[in-house]
Amino acid sequence: MTGYVVFNLIVVLQLVLLAQSTDLVGGHGGRMGVAAVLFAALGGYMYALSTVTLGVGPWLSVFLALLATSIAALVLGWLFLRLRENEFLLATLAVQLGFLEVANNVSILGGPLGIRNIPSPSVRSILHDPALNAIWVLGPAVMICSVILVRLLGEDSQLGRLVHWIRDDELSAIAFGLPVDRLQIVLFVFLALFSGLAGVGIVASQGYVSPRSFDLWLSLTVLTVVYLSGTGGNPLAMFAGAMTVVVLNELMRSFGSMPELVGPIQQIALNVILIAVLLVRRRGIAGPVIEFGPSANRLE
Repeated sequence: MTGYVVFNLIVVLQLVLLAQSTDLVGGHGGRMGVAAVLFAALGGYMYALSTVTLGVGPWLSVFLALLATSIAALVLGWLFLRLRENEFLLATLAVQLGFLEVANNVSILGGPLGIRNIPSPSVRSILHDPALNAIWVLGPAVMICSVILVRLLGEDSQLGRLVHWIRDDELSAIAFGLPVDRLQIVLFVFLALFSGLAGVGIVASQGYVSPRSFDLWLSLTVLTVVYLSGTGGNPLAMFAGAMTVVVLNELMRSFGSMPELVGPIQQIALNVILIAVLLVRRRGIAGPVIEFGPSANRLE
């Protein structure tokens, strides 16, 4: 029973970290997409290759995964951040699906069967189940990401007001001489780093990685958590959104008489929740109302 609770806590932390990473660039930066799942896939596969193929230790492999995702973020950020709204979403989705197609057909990445027997980073092997050691990566990452969102990008923060100014009216921000490109790249790199840690946590908890570990279903789940919790709002609300999604999925597993319908019913339910939230309140339940026009008066 304890292992079951801890495993579901790990799933909640995975979704919280991916949702908070998405909200860094989406809710605060104004470009909502699925880049978090893309970088989670990059980080997860890099961790698997380092530990299994190269024989590198788990904690050093975590560092290599972060290094790979940050380099990829600098390259992809230079391309993606030139795009707007729907274009950004489609571009991140296209690259995510493209990477998964490559992973599905390249032998070094395991192909459709993926990479198995992936060790997990541990702290003195306190937990009996090695898969549960993913909490040592996810727990600190979620706390650090929450602090960044609250203290650095909050409404009372100077940096937060600058970032939100760019989000609300990028043209006036450029006219006032704000370093728009640099701030957006910084947010994108942070998104990549935290998403990469989420990817490491996912493969470490599963013990394997395959293209199905980071498929479109995960992207839709993360977007559901983001909009259910509220974009650009209190990052702690992501915990409530993630727990709601996980509990709902677990409750739907109780359809023991129709196990073949569990997956489709879960997908339909989450899609209905996402559409309903977008129809009722576009920025989610706990997200702030975005002001139209320049925000320069906040800096006076």
